[in-house]
Amino acid sequence: MTEEFRALGGAVKNIAPGEHGLIAIDPAEPVLVRVPHGLLVRTEDIVLEDQKILLRESAGLSDPLRRFFERYANAVNLHAAREAEVASRVMTLAALPDNVRQALANDLGLAALLQDDTGRAIQSGLLKTRQIAWQGGPAIVPIMELARYDPEGLRPERGTNLQIQGYAAKEVFVRYGPQDAFSAFRRFGCALPETAAFSLPSTVTIGQVQFDIGVNLGEGTRRGNDRVPTIARDADKVSLSYLLLGDRRSPALPRSIFRTLMTESGINNPDEVFDLIVRSNALRFIRLLQNLEPYEGEMISTLRTVARYQLEAISHCVGSRKIAPAPSASPNAAA
Repeated sequence: MTEEFRALGGAVKNIAPGEHGLIAIDPAEPVLVRVPHGLLVRTEDIVLEDQKILLRESAGLSDPLRRFFERYANAVNLHAAREAEVASRVMTLAALPDNVRQALANDLGLAALLQDDTGRAIQSGLLKTRQIAWQGGPAIVPIMELARYDPEGLRPERGTNLQIQGYAAKEVFVRYGPQDAFSAFRRFGCALPETAAFSLPSTVTIGQVQFDIGVNLGEGTRRGNDRVPTIARDADKVSLSYLLLGDRRSPALPRSIFRTLMTESGINNPDEVFDLIVRSNALRFIRLLQNLEPYEGEMISTLRTVARYQLEAISHCVGSRKIAPAPSASPNAAA
């Protein structure tokens, strides 16, 4: 399958599939995986049918690319270990006490992993572990997606194609994109102390204004050295693609971004709004901890750690600083 991948425009150097991910054949040499644009398949173009991954006609792939992708996506020898991990997680979540399951589903949006149809929950969970941010939305990336996630892993380079390159001591890990402790758990089922904390998806009405907060972490723009979410204002509704709540490396950044975007949008008392959103997020994880208190077990312990990591990251929101103005507001914009 690797040779066919190369024949279709991909590149693989110094890498081989391992039991749970990708390994570097020679740690003294750099690794490389380059995926051509034509093999980056948007998740929305994928359908699950009889526990198989198939492509919609809207995917727009040529017949050779379509045939390769569908064979690759359903290759048992490549994906069995990952599917077994997801299946174990889904079954463990399904066996949690009812009050914990309700907290996960209602407060934290994990209903898809807790549905009664465990087969579909496994396939849905497997897709989430495999997708990566790409132009136009999440995509499945052949070969590269076999690498396991790690916050310190190789960072994907996005251009005409998508690639990872660099050195790996043994296993090749990839940092697929911005994550926080909870989103990493939701995708990969593990507890990792991520740098940042982002808001859960929510709709909050404060006064006469409705705030819609998404989790599209790939949708943002640069303002100087800072990255800010996309924002839209429509009458009494403000929509944010995502919202940073805490950042260990730059604690002054979260409040500063929100204050700047809201002020530019004509929202009064942005600090009060931000504090209420932070409080709402923190309370959801506190409620999870309260529901976990009477119980023990590996998944219970993992969830406790995830909640603690998330609350710790949220607490890294102190002070404020200036954020560069939007390009249209720049003094040189009208020149």
